[in-house]
Amino acid sequence: MDRPTSLDEWVTRLQDKPLPLLQNSRDTIQKLNFDNISMARLSNIALTDPGLTLTILRHAAQKQSKRLSGDILTLDIAAMIMGMGTVATLIEEMQSLETTADDLTKELYLLIVNRTYHAAYQAYGMARIRVDAVPEEIFTAAMLQEVGALMLLIHGNNILTPEIITNEEQQLSVLGFTLKQLSQKLAQTWKLSNFIQYSLQDEPPANNPRLHEIRLGSHVAHAAERGWEGAEMEQLIEAMARHLRISLQDAQEEIHGSAVQSAQETLFYGVPSVAITLPGLNDEERAQLQPTSPIIRSVIHQQRGNTPVHMPSTPLDTLGTQACRDDAALAAAIHKLETILSGTIHLPELMAAFRTAFHSALGLNRAFFAMLSPDRKHLISRFIFGHEQGIRNLRIPVAHGNLFQRLLEKPQTLWVKEENRQKVLPLIPIELNKLFNGENFLIMTIRIKGRPLGIIYGDRYGSTTALDAIDYEKFRQLGQLLAKGFEQLGR
Repeated sequence: MDRPTSLDEWVTRLQDKPLPLLQNSRDTIQKLNFDNISMARLSNIALTDPGLTLTILRHAAQKQSKRLSGDILTLDIAAMIMGMGTVATLIEEMQSLETTADDLTKELYLLIVNRTYHAAYQAYGMARIRVDAVPEEIFTAAMLQEVGALMLLIHGNNILTPEIITNEEQQLSVLGFTLKQLSQKLAQTWKLSNFIQYSLQDEPPANNPRLHEIRLGSHVAHAAERGWEGAEMEQLIEAMARHLRISLQDAQEEIHGSAVQSAQETLFYGVPSVAITLPGLNDEERAQLQPTSPIIRSVIHQQRGNTPVHMPSTPLDTLGTQACRDDAALAAAIHKLETILSGTIHLPELMAAFRTAFHSALGLNRAFFAMLSPDRKHLISRFIFGHEQGIRNLRIPVAHGNLFQRLLEKPQTLWVKEENRQKVLPLIPIELNKLFNGENFLIMTIRIKGRPLGIIYGDRYGSTTALDAIDYEKFRQLGQLLAKGFEQLGR
């Protein structure tokens, strides 16, 4: 078969071709029993796998009416449009990357996927701090930024090399167009959402913070592969700080935290993450970020995973480390919060300050605020102040006299420890047992104007450092400041 020679010819060749499924996606879904899997859980699995993400979005766009096709923005919406039975059939029919690609293609494919997931997580983190209404839309679009490269890798008859993938001049020389242009044209042909199409434009609509976060997240992911020190990364940290109205230290911690979190969620890719070279990590923490079942790295020899990069940095706590309270840092964090609350409040700046207070200063590995839904039937995770282990897209039922329904009845702070653990745990919905299985955790009701708004939760998941009475009092003090902030914002 003759090789296409123009962008339009390549689009014609590729438009009906699929991307493969990662075997981990198939295995995870089968273990969970597809008949009982929730939309949110399916979305979380699919968003680690661009082949599955693209397959679901493309089929939903084909099924949806022309008038609404541009509005399919997230995977859960796409799955609902098609029905879970159809999604199950699609997954069953997909071929796996591991069984259809040669070693060279597989390695290149997973290296690109690893980078796009990191970029998506950076963009998602910024969206959460900015309090975007649906940050999953941003994550989904960011995961598809290099779909053209992935399509050519699988169906391009070995036309792509590592050098072409990373060099636009060579793309123009060999292909006659850039891989970004191919991604744009394919997204239009498949009728993916308007937002995804906008995100792929060379000049996206101006003054759109969501598109800016996708672009900035991509820049961070690419720059991190060249190293965590130097002018390029410093400029990106400054750009994030300006965008979110947070300090340079908070922006750096956000970038580093997103790198670690994305690495922890995708160890199964089998390729080294840029997080391994983060400054401030000890040997044990670095070892925890090593990929499972590593693939042979014979293709691209980059800095990541080989030589640690050293630069001054605040050490980053990760799950499994000895998290503990830093009294001096906590006093400074509380003072900063009180200063912010005494003036004009910018929500991203406020939430970034609370993240520093709960996570870095109070030493809580996991902390989050969950807001009561309009129908008062669920608490939905709204702001995450520590690691996202088990918390992203969390929906806690408020019903049947369970712990959370009781907490919302009146102002109270609960410290679950050995003395009351057996009394409290039966009140937690069974589907949340795995999340709330720590020996110690803290929960406080957040109320404004006499009415319940939600709850704040904190623990030291993965650490052997227990909570104490001072932690309890400082947690309660931070909860009171959070309630004050919400009340002032609601005026």
